[in-house]
Amino acid sequence: MDAQEKEELARITAKKKALALKGEIKENYIEEDNSPEEVPVDGEVRAGTMVFMKNCGGCHSLDAVDVKDMRGPSLGLIYNRRVGSNTNYESYSDSMLKSTFFWTAKNLYKFMANTHTLIPDTRCWLKKHPLHSKEDRADLITLFK
Repeated sequence: MDAQEKEELARITAKKKALALKGEIKENYIEEDNSPEEVPVDGEVRAGTMVFMKNCGGCHSLDAVDVKDMRGPSLGLIYNRRVGSNTNYESYSDSMLKSTFFWTAKNLYKFMANTHTLIPDTRCWLKKHPLHSKEDRADLITLFK
């Protein structure tokens, strides 16, 4: 990690600490999910690539680092990463910055179906156009893994 990356991480960490001191960080926006619906585990990478290009590629890249001309953060290493923790992206919503959960298969699956469930003020395009297809969500999660 170079000096600039360390500085950016320190900036985000300081912002999260300030929010915590104000009591604005919640442990999670949802309680532990005990719903009977399971996340499908049989997605396909090739199909996930197509779903990504159709639904996510306009704002996000799959590069390991952010591409400066993209509207959203890179999703290349999103799986099991803490929400709102990409130090190369500076335009996270307050809910993203205040969240403390990780992008697990279950959280990604729920987010893609209804972004409001996890991140109330997200600017993600899926807010207006959720992925209703369980297969599409499973394929995209497989791609992220």
